[in-house]
Amino acid sequence: INISGIQFKDSLFEKNVEALFEQHRIDPSKIEFEITESVFMGDSKSVIELLERLRTLGIKISIDDFGTGYSSLAYLKNIPIDTLKIDKSFIDSVITEETTSIITTGIIDIVKKLGYEIIAEGVETAEQFDFLKSINCDNIQGYLLGHPMRYDDVCELLKGNSKF
Repeated sequence: INISGIQFKDSLFEKNVEALFEQHRIDPSKIEFEITESVFMGDSKSVIELLERLRTLGIKISIDDFGTGYSSLAYLKNIPIDTLKIDKSFIDSVITEETTSIITTGIIDIVKKLGYEIIAEGVETAEQFDFLKSINCDNIQGYLLGHPMRYDDVCELLKGNSKF
């Protein structure tokens, strides 16, 4: 679930989340909140504390668009997350720019050694897919694998009746 910086910094956010889980009998371990790096601007200590409390509830935390804004490797040692998503801007040039391929390889290696899940976003070509596979990127998103789909089409895909 994508959470905006405004929502995340709302003083009632945590209580509202807990109330929704209780009201709808939702298992928090089945939920993953996606936040961007920008939520760490300003009072990063309170953000980290909130992330820790959300993870204590069982919610998984994912950092989206890593590498595009305010990211620092220091965040990786300080923030309680489960998943890191490498931004499409890295993937776009991972084949054509050696520097980008080196940085992407390093990010994937570090993140995996820290025990986090890694996802490469925006994979659109077989070359990108093959490169990411060769450097042990386990999770890939992008139009190469599928476009946004209607609910009915997803159901057909899961039943095995899709033209995908």
